[in-house]
Amino acid sequence: MRPVLAFFATCSICLAAAAASTHACAGALRLENAHRAVWKVHDALSPKAGKRGSFNQGTAFAIGRKRMLTAFHLLLGFVEPDGAPGHIEFVQAHGERRRALRVKRVVAVDLAHDLALLETEKGAGGYLDFAEGDLPAPDAPLNVLGYRGRAFAWMKPARSVVYANDFFYLVPTGTSELQGLSGAAVVTGKGRVAGMAFYANANMLFAVRTRHIRSFAAGKTGTRCSPNRSLDACFMAGIEDVRSMAANGHLLAQFELGRENSFVTTIDRRTEPSVTLMERAADRGLAWAAFKLAFRYIRGIGVGKDLAKAFRYIERAAKKSFPPAMYWAGRFLRNGWGVPKNPALGDYWMRQAADSGYALAETDLKRGR
Repeated sequence: MRPVLAFFATCSICLAAAAASTHACAGALRLENAHRAVWKVHDALSPKAGKRGSFNQGTAFAIGRKRMLTAFHLLLGFVEPDGAPGHIEFVQAHGERRRALRVKRVVAVDLAHDLALLETEKGAGGYLDFAEGDLPAPDAPLNVLGYRGRAFAWMKPARSVVYANDFFYLVPTGTSELQGLSGAAVVTGKGRVAGMAFYANANMLFAVRTRHIRSFAAGKTGTRCSPNRSLDACFMAGIEDVRSMAANGHLLAQFELGRENSFVTTIDRRTEPSVTLMERAADRGLAWAAFKLAFRYIRGIGVGKDLAKAFRYIERAAKKSFPPAMYWAGRFLRNGWGVPKNPALGDYWMRQAADSGYALAETDLKRGR
């Protein structure tokens, strides 16, 4: 409740200061509205399966009176074998009164950007506005609003915001446990949505860029799930959408079709991950794809084990300021895995990762590892 009280206090000061503080008050009110617009995805008891869903720590946020936006992978964890999503609830547990909303229907999905648009049975209360600009400045103060474990987290991302074609990634300060922030809104200091978190690794978050959220919410992208269409059919149509995007050179779509345990392979078991498409995305500059490819060569998944080739992909991603890759480049060079041992260069990459706020690198440097 401290963030809530802090913003109410700010507003009180603003109102007392009258016209001189109009902009500060408006910003505080929007941030308070953002706080009220964030809901926890809750795995309510399923009347059909007699069991709970597999995800219970996700986040959604209201973008209209009865419209919720969240990560598609959270929705996928709730859907029954017959395509029914009836046991998803949103619980607003951080407000003065505990409230729960149930999903009425799935409006649309975008598998390539991990987005799901849902309609609720009742109004959610507050809702979030989209940012006017597409990209916040790298040093702009951003907040990630979501649920970490059982607690509501109002977290300030810190030292780096690095952009790719379809998303940005950032490193929050002071935590390495980010479970539960999937679907969380990333908001500016003025309380406007700058993106949505869809993946966490150590203390690093990935967020889809605002323009994709706006386009999806407006019905210009993604697959629409009409009331007379089953979710299974809608998801299969979503797969075709990803395939079409990949064929047209969309990096995240190529990445999605190439990665292990993707939405595509989860929905359509006949589909095998495509190493070729993953390589294509990596060759075209997607650092995340290069990093994932490296671990295929480390473990020999779909390719032969090759530490030298793994390091080349890691180094490629590290040179694009990808914090996990900088950390692993340091480990490879320190230990001489697939590359001549070079402790000095290894320390350099480890420090680069730590300076970006990557928690594993910070910990290893402190321990002298």
